[in-house]
Amino acid sequence: MVSRLLCFFIACLLMACNTCEWVSSPALSYSFDTIWNTGYQVLSKRYDIVKASKEKREIETEWRKQMSIHYLEGFRDKVIMKIEEYDSSVDASDLSKPLDLDNETPAGPQYVIKLCVPREQNRDMDNSLAPSEAEWYHAGHNYEEANMLISFIATRLSLLHPKMK
Repeated sequence: MVSRLLCFFIACLLMACNTCEWVSSPALSYSFDTIWNTGYQVLSKRYDIVKASKEKREIETEWRKQMSIHYLEGFRDKVIMKIEEYDSSVDASDLSKPLDLDNETPAGPQYVIKLCVPREQNRDMDNSLAPSEAEWYHAGHNYEEANMLISFIATRLSLLHPKMK
């Protein structure tokens, strides 16, 4: 009984470590293709893309490593991006948002970019500069990187595809 309980606890702990914590953009009034192409270009400038499915609306990158000679200062990040249709009914219940009186309701669908940037830490003490010998452990998520990438994508969208009034 105790061993089953211990196995269940360990399985739950491992599953909790692998869940993504998403950072979302505001609703974007661009076509899906425009958002997809812009997001792909921005991510490919900083990361190597390993999976991209336009049908599933997902992009996944390779791990980007930052090795360090100092113990516990080496890490790696990767990006998972999803593009979802914006559901205004979810935001309708949030009364804390101010009304946007300048913008009219968009004619077409709106989309939201969601990014998850899991971070892993190198805990190898013998040769902390060698990626092949690294011992990677989950170390949370890099929210700063996710927010920065969303800002890059939104800025590039507004510069390359300005909205006409």
